[in-house]
Parts: sequence; C-alpha cells; structure tokens
Amino acid sequence: MDDLRHLLGLLIPITAIVGGLSIPILYILTHHKKRQQLLEQNHKERMLALEKGIELPPIPVELLRRDAFDSPDDHRSGWGEADKYLRSGITWLFVGLALAGVVWLKNEPDQAGWALIPIAVGLAKLLFYRLAGQRAQPASPGNGQG
Repeated sequence: MDDLRHLLGLLIPITAIVGGLSIPILYILTHHKKRQQLLEQNHKERMLALEKGIELPPIPVELLRRDAFDSPDDHRSGWGEADKYLRSGITWLFVGLALAGVVWLKNEPDQAGWALIPIAVGLAKLLFYRLAGQRAQPASPGNGQG
C-alpha cells in the first residue's frame, strides 16, 4: 500500500510536466498544419488563375506574417513593432515586482534581489519603446528659430 501511495505521489508532477509541455507542442503543430494548408490552398488558387488567364488573387495576410506566433489581431488593431516592446516591458516589469513581493512576503528579503532581473528586462524594453517613439516622431518645424 505504501508503494502505491509513493507512485501516486510521483504521478502528479509527471502528469503536470507532460501536460504542460504538450500544450505548446500541440499549438505549434496545429499552427504549422494550418499555415501549410493555407499555403497549399493559395498555391492551387493561383495556379488555377494562371491557367485560366484570370487576374491573380491577392496573397492572404496570414501568409505574409513574419513571426509564426504573431497574433492575427496585432495586424488589424494597429499594434506596431514598438508597441510590442511596451506590452512586453510592462509584463516583465510587473512579473518582477510580483516576484519581489512574493519573495519578500515569504520573509526571504535576501533572495528578493533575483526579482531585479525581470524588472531590469522590463525597464529596458520600456526604455526602448520610449526611445523608438521619440526617434519615429518628426522634428517639429519652427522651434522658435527665425
């Protein structure tokens, strides 16, 4: 009976690890399959249009995306490349702050320094967002000269 309890105790973390790793793998596989089907469908459609002498249909936006893990909503909602740094910077910053708070509340303030890593990453991304935004803004004409 003791052996059975020991095995059941090991079964919980094994199930959690296998389940936790299988979800991203399943997402990647289904995303790849969907993209492959889109490519095949688009190719067939374009070949038929060429054979019939019809104007070629436009290439779908889904096939032009650079990053396979981009959200399709990013392209429709107007989120730019620099805005992704804002979102990820805020996320990293708050993850670091939450980590520091949890470690501090567990009465291990000497270990709270590890939270500075995600905080620094978040601040660096927010700084990059700020600098990229300033660089993208054109200089205003007539800065009091003339």
